[in-house]
Amino acid sequence: MSTGDQPHTYGGILQMEQTSATSARDHTASNGVNPYTALHHINRELMERGLPSPLLLPELPEYLEDNRRVVECLLALLEQHKRDAGFRESMSDELRKAMGEEDQLRSTISRLQRDLDGAQREAATNRIKWQESERVGNETEMQRKRLAGELRTNRSNASM
Repeated sequence: MSTGDQPHTYGGILQMEQTSATSARDHTASNGVNPYTALHHINRELMERGLPSPLLLPELPEYLEDNRRVVECLLALLEQHKRDAGFRESMSDELRKAMGEEDQLRSTISRLQRDLDGAQREAATNRIKWQESERVGNETEMQRKRLAGELRTNRSNASM
């Protein structure tokens, strides 16, 4: 075992910097999570997230089961933290996408509102032109009838 693989013990407390296999650790490996080998992973994850580390565990056999529960809890919390980060990232992506769609929809609504305003102005202009054309048509029809009456009168006067 190299020096880097040795656990560092401070006053009976174990801090793992690299994974190593010792008889106490080998014993725990057969019973599920090995708290001593998992501690290295936990400390690395804590450091990567900027959380207080390194964590220290007592290496005494009577603390083995407690250490296992602590490590399992920490591993579960780290895993939940990863899932939460993934979920937050997913929600951020969805939010960005929705905000982009909202911007596009607002732009489309604005363009359609401008088109509608223009169409309404054009309709109002066409209505005014139609009313003016109708008035001129009515005046022309009245003038035609008056002239037709005058023509009939002049023809009847001329034929006499």
